Amino acid sequence: MIDQRVILMHGKDTGPSKKWYPWLGTELKKRGIKFQAPVLPNNENPRIGEWLEELDKLNPDANSILVGHSRGGVAILRWLEKQEPDFRVRKVILVATNFAKSNRKKNEKNTNFLYKRGLWFWENQRALP
Repeated sequence: MIDQRVILMHGKDTGPSKKWYPWLGTELKKRGIKFQAPVLPNNENPRIGEWLEELDKLNPDANSILVGHSRGGVAILRWLEKQEPDFRVRKVILVATNFAKSNRKKNEKNTNFLYKRGLWFWENQRALP
């Protein structure tokens, strides 16, 4: 049996004890799957570097399933862009993740670099099998 784990990156203005997150953790634990959901700092005004550091601390690997909700999904995609070409995770699940380029996002500084000019760097996101 594969030692799977799910890492949840929550969205803006919330935390791992809210929304559907506790339900997900309970259901996964019933199935013997490890569940990790860090409390992301400054959730009311997320800073990409801080959120990426929290994901780094959990050391995702080839048995990790990354679940990102809203800006948590943005953080996962930004984190994947920074990984080595041979790095892999088991799966990425995005729930209501914001689009990388939005007319509502005036510039990178206003969104603490969660959003960048242009679209995702898909060529850097080779982490999926």
